[in-house]
Amino acid sequence: MMTMPRLLIAIALVSLALAQQPSFEVASIKPNKSAGNNGTWRSGDNGRFTGENIPVDLLIVTAFKLKESQLSNLPKWAESEKYDIEAKTTGKASQDQMIAMLQALLRDRFSLKYHRAKKTMPVYSLVVGKSGIKAAASNDGPCPTDAICGSWFSRRNQIEGKRITMTQLADALTFQLDRIVIDKSGLHKTFDILLTWSPDQDDIEGPSIFTAVQEQLGVKLEASKAPVDMFVIDHIETPSDN
Repeated sequence: MMTMPRLLIAIALVSLALAQQPSFEVASIKPNKSAGNNGTWRSGDNGRFTGENIPVDLLIVTAFKLKESQLSNLPKWAESEKYDIEAKTTGKASQDQMIAMLQALLRDRFSLKYHRAKKTMPVYSLVVGKSGIKAAASNDGPCPTDAICGSWFSRRNQIEGKRITMTQLADALTFQLDRIVIDKSGLHKTFDILLTWSPDQDDIEGPSIFTAVQEQLGVKLEASKAPVDMFVIDHIETPSDN
């Protein structure tokens, strides 16, 4: 049994950890009553997050790097009610910092509480191909002035990253595919990645994402099953006033 002094120390450490997490300095959250389903969001290294017509479930999967299949016990309103969000902080922010700030936004303004549980699900394993790795290993030295090292950016048919790990590449691929991607490459270096594919599966002139990762990076995606973190919602509320 934990004694009272130890319990107080544990509570203090948790409180300190939460206080040290980055958060947006200003955040406006307003209901969007339009009937459209064209939710969009943008974020960049300028410390600004802008979302229009975003349901809460999309905000959660974005903030915690999840697939929708990982969400459990989500109330219906979190799928149907949409919001416009304007949030910013002073100075630049890395992708990891933006993710942490979105998590803080959900915790502070939506009163999000959750726990994780394991469930075996279909996944893709990211492994090195037979011909070996083709991705360019990162160079030593300072980060280029026109890049954010340690981060990746994903578009409809492209993933670009500077000095990212294979685990980060797996995270980026997860956003593009219908399953979670788990890094099984065994590679611990960082790489400069530029992956391009055809978003249209009927486009015979462009490679699929599965072909592109093999041809351009020397890795491949293998279908398998693995225990996956389920994100179980314990509590969530409609957002507090601005």
